Amino acid sequence: MSAFTSRTPKSCTHIAPLRAYADILPDPRKILDDIDAMLRELEEHQSRIEGLSEEWEAEKTY
Repeated sequence: MSAFTSRTPKSCTHIAPLRAYADILPDPRKILDDIDAMLRELEEHQSRIEGLSEEWEAEKTY
């Protein structure tokens, strides 16, 4: 008997941990909502930074 036939196939031994991990993954819709909220917040920060930059440039010309 060869060493390959006496061992449990790797695919069988690795499925259980993957299934357990899949059970703790967050809902994909929640992830997308969180990403969308972060992008909106970044856009707000970008707008503020651009506004401050424009004010700073305008003050430099005085």
